[in-house]
Amino acid sequence: MGRGGKRKGAGRPKGTGKFGEPTKAVRLPISLIDQTLQFVKNKAFVFPCHSQSESATTLLSDSKRVKRCSLLDSLNTTYASTTLVSVEEDAMVADGILPGDLLVVDYEVEPQNDDVVVAVVDGKTVVRWFVERPRGFELKVGSGKAPGYKFGSLDEVPFCGVVKKVVRDYYSQ
Repeated sequence: MGRGGKRKGAGRPKGTGKFGEPTKAVRLPISLIDQTLQFVKNKAFVFPCHSQSESATTLLSDSKRVKRCSLLDSLNTTYASTTLVSVEEDAMVADGILPGDLLVVDYEVEPQNDDVVVAVVDGKTVVRWFVERPRGFELKVGSGKAPGYKFGSLDEVPFCGVVKKVVRDYYSQ
């Protein structure tokens, strides 16, 4: 008689646990266990979401009836294809992107006309507007102070991705 292994009908039916969907065992570094458990408990980056028109008592209450919002949903991207880029250059200041800003970049999206993109040009990471031209495209800033770059095809430039959001810490500036 064999022991162990998968037996037909054994165990809990898939999707009946506390998450309501199939689960998978994973191995984690010990240093990430608490952080990962908190992430799962909060169901990713989900927070109470209030309207500015709500009263202060509603805003400060810990009501379970309040709408909940996911940061990833508001970023309009997925965790797997998202990276953050800290801005160091001042080339896009006139366009509202300041040094110290944090860019939420989706690197699986192909750039479209008038997207703000992060790309590598001549070994340097740049943040520029993506502008389609009749014979290729240009990476440029709206102010015209920083250099623009012209290319014949997308294959000529390693794009890091399309900027989805700009995060600014107003209190540290």
